[in-house]
Amino acid sequence: MLENLKPTIRHYPCKMKTILESLSEADRKTLTDALESPLWNNSALTTALNERGLKLSRYTVDAHTGKRCSCWRT
Repeated sequence: MLENLKPTIRHYPCKMKTILESLSEADRKTLTDALESPLWNNSALTTALNERGLKLSRYTVDAHTGKRCSCWRT
């Protein structure tokens, strides 16, 4: 009766993904490029985003760029 009992896997977007989805296409590309760029470290990027009104922690950026956030869970 309970052989196939499995937990429900819920996928919630992390704050970075939520921010990315709220941006215009041009801003989304700019931020995506910055997240992938070796020229930006996560601390500097977090500071730059906070200065522009996008409030998030360095941990959020670290988790997203390190693929440790909820976006990457299977």
